[in-house]
Amino acid sequence: MRELRADWNYLQLDWRRSLSTDADLAVSISHTNISETDHFIVALPGLNVGINADQGGRSSNDAFSLQHTFSPAKDLRLVWGGELRREEVRSVALYN
Repeated sequence: MRELRADWNYLQLDWRRSLSTDADLAVSISHTNISETDHFIVALPGLNVGINADQGGRSSNDAFSLQHTFSPAKDLRLVWGGELRREEVRSVALYN
């Protein structure tokens, strides 16, 4: 038996602005943080000792996106934009 603790945090902000009847601008910012704690002792059969094990880790993700929608002609609608993203994972058990 062992105890696993997992903490998840998430935040997202969205903003949209109407520039005209056929154009708008959208911005999104998000942050995710996941932290897991999983420390336990592995008993070695036949020996009176144990090994400390750590299966925990941490990951985070930050993103910023921008999208512009407009209509340059009556029968044409265009969308362009981009996203910047940063991801990080730290876990000795998975990525020694």
